[in-house]
Amino acid sequence: MLAKAVTRLRWRLWHGQTERALDLIGNLLADLDASVKAAESTPVRKVATLLRALETYIAGQADLIIDYAAARHRDEPISTATTESTVQRLLHRRMGANQQMRWSPRGAHRMLKVRTAVMNGTLASEHTAAEPYARRPFHRAA
Repeated sequence: MLAKAVTRLRWRLWHGQTERALDLIGNLLADLDASVKAAESTPVRKVATLLRALETYIAGQADLIIDYAAARHRDEPISTATTESTVQRLLHRRMGANQQMRWSPRGAHRMLKVRTAVMNGTLASEHTAAEPYARRPFHRAA
């Protein structure tokens, strides 16, 4: 039962059906909670905990979860490998303990936001939108 449900859940997420995925998780959690009460099973409790974490993530990111199947049919790239490897390399290099100019987690987060905007090609528009809220004005170099 659980293996089929996981397969259906993956399919729904792949196709961007976040509401249906949340409904399925809710149904699974109800079934698992009944099993935990009946048997006090530690593995079932662990699965329920993981499902609750997934439910929280999907609910918070529902607007950002895309329909990968449709993107694939339109021949759009769906790989994030380049971005992920860049992020890992920069974080590993800058967050290392023996680095002379070690970044704080806040500084690393800000750097990643800028790098992501550069990779997405949205840096100029995001900068223009944020400029009125800046503490000090930005002047372009000549």
